[in-house]
Amino acid sequence: MQLCVLACLDVGLHRPTYDNSNSMCHSLLSRDILLPLTFTKLWLELCTPGQSCSYVALVALSAVLQLQVFSYFPPLQATFVSPMTLEIVGRDVDTCAQSVAVMWSTMCDVPAVGDVRINHIVSLHKRDETVPVPQPQSTATIPATVSYPGDNSGLLHYLVKVNATDFSLGLS
Repeated sequence: MQLCVLACLDVGLHRPTYDNSNSMCHSLLSRDILLPLTFTKLWLELCTPGQSCSYVALVALSAVLQLQVFSYFPPLQATFVSPMTLEIVGRDVDTCAQSVAVMWSTMCDVPAVGDVRINHIVSLHKRDETVPVPQPQSTATIPATVSYPGDNSGLLHYLVKVNATDFSLGLS
């Protein structure tokens, strides 16, 4: 809730940045492919608790946190990459600033056919290199190490210890 309030304050205090009718608006708001809300609709959306928000809220969030925001919109069709999968650099954020990754998601049931109502975002975090694996019923332990972002080997490496004998498996 605090981030929402801070985003509202940023939008209210820096209206030219978030008003697409202003020539000084953020560059994302002037793109033809992304349809921003009018300032009045944006303001009502941001200030209404429980209301889902447009991508413009991420521009404000970036400015508030002074972080870049990598917005990932999962593909709803195999051949379509959403214009919402992009890097957002908010007002006065250094382009070398650290970043946070978020993914658009839904809290609603996903129908077998038809539209999916995307209504919130979740933050994405790097997975630890060591992933705990449930213990089997025997006394053997199975620690697993998986590839991490940036590791393009495509391999999952498992070290399996059974009866004091080590087996190393590379799985692709």
